[in-house]
Amino acid sequence: MAVWTNNLNYLVMDNGDFAYPASVDWAVRDFEHNSFMAWMAAHFNDPLARYADDKLAQCVRYHQIKNGDGTFVGTSANPGGGILFYREAVEARRTAIAWLHWANADYPTGTITAPTNALMNNTDVSVIHQRSAFGNFSVSYATASRNSIMAMIDAASLNVPTNTFIASRRPT
Repeated sequence: MAVWTNNLNYLVMDNGDFAYPASVDWAVRDFEHNSFMAWMAAHFNDPLARYADDKLAQCVRYHQIKNGDGTFVGTSANPGGGILFYREAVEARRTAIAWLHWANADYPTGTITAPTNALMNNTDVSVIHQRSAFGNFSVSYATASRNSIMAMIDAASLNVPTNTFIASRRPT
């Protein structure tokens, strides 16, 4: 709960996925945290996790529909080849675990709260992250041991799940 309360809940975007600060994003979005969000919602009754779980479930299902063959991740996770099968298996397992959390929920219903404005400065990892109604912004700033600066901007989703795949990284 301490990690969720002090860190991870600040990274929840309006589509339910976590922002990956400083552009360490997987593919375009693979919505891989659905089992974690279901656990936080079903067993700890967290209103933000309940919101995120609902949005992630919509996005995972929409991905399956858009892929046309029922796959969870699809070809977007395979730009270099060789990892698609593993990513599919991981997503299938996490989705099954999410279902099991809800099938055995301590809190099957509860309050739902959308993400609100947040600012997080993690000096230990040199990342600043801001969430607002307009989207998410993060910057990983240079330190004595790392000379690169990376940033990521995720605009707010226009519609979940149909118009939420809008982030990409720009190498420096």
